Amino acid sequence: MNDVAKCGICGEPMPAGEEMFKFHGYSGSCPKPSLPKPGKTQEQIQQQAAQLIADAEAAGMVVTIDLKALQPLAMGNHQMVAEVQPRHPY
Repeated sequence: MNDVAKCGICGEPMPAGEEMFKFHGYSGSCPKPSLPKPGKTQEQIQQQAAQLIADAEAAGMVVTIDLKALQPLAMGNHQMVAEVQPRHPY
């Protein structure tokens, strides 16, 4: 088996003597930018959000997505919450 150990961050081969590690660091930082994370892209999420809005409008509903602060109050300590309500014909 001659698998080459690769960095889990940048995907580059690990230097000799560092094959047992998952990431660069002992001999220096990663030589390349991080690999893209698996999952949906921002564009795909934006398309899904647009479809959600269109579906809600077709059903006579309004969708609101907001950030709810969590305890303890700190930057980044929040979660997204969605509310769906009937559209009021004002």
